[in-house]
Amino acid sequence: NSWLNTTPAPVLDSYSNLFSTLGGIIRDGISGTDSNQDARDVGYTTAPTILGSGEGGDASAISRYVKMTRDSGRIQGGATYSGQFGHGEGIYVDNFSDYQTPVDEEGRRAAGGSASLVQDWLNPYGDGVTFRSGWHGPFYIPVGAMVHFDKDGFIVSRNAFPDQNVNERTWRNPDGSDTGLTANRYRVGYGTDGQIHVVNQATAGIGNSINGTLTPAQYMNGPVFNGVMYFEGNARVRGVIPTDVQITLVSGRTIYIEGSILKGVQANDVTSATPAVLTNGRLNRASKSALMLMAKDYVTLNPTMFTGPSSERGASVALASSGLGGYSPVKLGAPDGATTLQLDLPLSPLSPADGATLLPYESRVPAPIGYYEWDPASPNAPTGTGARVNTNLLLTHALEFTNPGPANAFFNLQVNPGNQVSGASPYQFETLGSQTNTAQIIWASINNPAPAPAFAPIYGLGNEAWQQSPKFETVQIPLIAPASTTLDMVNNRFANTFNANSYELLMQNTNYLELGLTQFGTQASGNYMLARSAAVPMDVRIEASVFAEEGSFFVIPGDWFNTNPNDRRDVFEQRVAVLGGTAAARAQAAQERLENFGTTPYAPFYAEPADIKISIVGSIAENMAPPISQQAEWQKKWGWIPTKQAGVFNPANGASRNIPFSHVSAWTKTSPAARPFTENLIVSYDPMLATGRADGFSTNTPLNDPVNPAIRTTTINGVTHQLPPMPRLPVSPTLAFFGEVK
Repeated sequence: NSWLNTTPAPVLDSYSNLFSTLGGIIRDGISGTDSNQDARDVGYTTAPTILGSGEGGDASAISRYVKMTRDSGRIQGGATYSGQFGHGEGIYVDNFSDYQTPVDEEGRRAAGGSASLVQDWLNPYGDGVTFRSGWHGPFYIPVGAMVHFDKDGFIVSRNAFPDQNVNERTWRNPDGSDTGLTANRYRVGYGTDGQIHVVNQATAGIGNSINGTLTPAQYMNGPVFNGVMYFEGNARVRGVIPTDVQITLVSGRTIYIEGSILKGVQANDVTSATPAVLTNGRLNRASKSALMLMAKDYVTLNPTMFTGPSSERGASVALASSGLGGYSPVKLGAPDGATTLQLDLPLSPLSPADGATLLPYESRVPAPIGYYEWDPASPNAPTGTGARVNTNLLLTHALEFTNPGPANAFFNLQVNPGNQVSGASPYQFETLGSQTNTAQIIWASINNPAPAPAFAPIYGLGNEAWQQSPKFETVQIPLIAPASTTLDMVNNRFANTFNANSYELLMQNTNYLELGLTQFGTQASGNYMLARSAAVPMDVRIEASVFAEEGSFFVIPGDWFNTNPNDRRDVFEQRVAVLGGTAAARAQAAQERLENFGTTPYAPFYAEPADIKISIVGSIAENMAPPISQQAEWQKKWGWIPTKQAGVFNPANGASRNIPFSHVSAWTKTSPAARPFTENLIVSYDPMLATGRADGFSTNTPLNDPVNPAIRTTTINGVTHQLPPMPRLPVSPTLAFFGEVK
């Protein structure tokens, strides 16, 4: 061997008598001291843990997060402790039964590999015979408490399914008596003492006021909020982190991310203490909201629920083995089956330092923010071709065909019912001019002898062969037409006035689309089968950090949106070429595609992802990454997006339409012809984690700078110190060294 000169002086072998630690700085782990009598050894530092007490590395001790939640309440009548019922400084949820895998060695031996969470995630349409599978038709709906974050707090809904432990289905009052409620709304805001408190609808003196205006005096009825939420079992999360509030959410099992998680920018009872930071009811600086998601097992992204159901009525699942074209649909039973789909519409982050001007991706102003069609001929032009890209709701559905039986299934769609300021929630479907809406004949007869309006609050299917099970139709229902939107910044919504519609959608929030079966005219509806739902194009943005202590970060792949191997892009393009390659040829090929496969132009082709851009802005820490083979499964389904919008084309020249400019990566833009696809599922480090500042970058201003403040601080003896951006993060229970004496 020879010396390796990496510095002006040669590096000495550790066993050399001349080896130096340079004053104890560079240690090599060998017992003893160097030539200057400085210690060479360094103790092992245990990894941060959420499981033990954090005291001496004892993982068997009560979790410090249990102490900060369950044990943080007030004694009620000398008999009960309010913290154990969710009324402490931290929020404790005792959902012990919300788990999916056996909890002990005997149970795991009995179940074998079939009881693995990963096994369940990778195999759509599982059943609950062996263990508690989360598959519910095309949707993965695990047992767990649902946390829906909002600008001023959060709603925690317990698992109320019949098989749930009866003692865990409902919330209890601080004294332990049963409220009878499965959901509890929490609000955070400043009390008269200048500290942030947390109250809920069971807090003394609050009640129904939880949904109205709360005063600082009312917030004093609740404890000071320490920012921690602890769930004994699974937790399911989505929504808007309360504006300028920092939260650490911990699960003793698995956390499922089911939609966008967004930093709050709207005014609430925290920002009201500093009105100068608000313009038009929004922050005029970067948000101080922050969220840490920490789980004992996994933190799992669940794309199957991006546009999945929040509730159902009269629903069951028909297994794919019953000959349904490879689908395992959710069946809504007549006469009044219903499902409520969820849709998050995040704000565009193109100007994140000013929440007062942030607008939704789908907005028509200002120009660079809207969904403009990407132009490969000018790949870096933000407005692309100049054409706007509508956002559509895609439904793959069918009438459950029986003979004899109803000839059609009819449904209506309510957009944000009960949450319209000046709009109307009933959706108006194209009827008279539609190729697929079979309600048109009855609609015409109802309006006879007057001419029937072109649009109606009803959709029917069943007359066409492709609308009857075991065949399924995939139809696009326009949700947002950017040229027909009117923004309401103060109320954080925008009106949609196309096709006789006048409904409002919420910005930076979750929207609800209630699909319900109904009789139409004198004709009863048949059973309805829903096999797929998605909104395209759509952005899903997760602004949070995750930590999986014993498992990993995972993405549930699900099945392809289109499972028909005959409905392929190459076959479609070959048919267009045979027909002459003109606009008329493409229209003819699209008509044949509809008749053969029941798919309209916006429906993805077989084995192609829907245009849903997924961005994770934060950080990921895990025990061990999943095997490459498992990562490949989710990358195959969610790691890329075709740059062409399935079969959509320009009727003027027959050219294929492209996805929005904002969905195309810089890598694709450098070589559009050679790269007909773009990357997806992008993880970006949030610089706020490094600097602890709201905008993530500038650190040369005071900690209380109004434009770029530190996210969290503490003042001790008159000196203000900066803290990590999320509260009560785990630390190592051991120290590297305690100090030494020569």
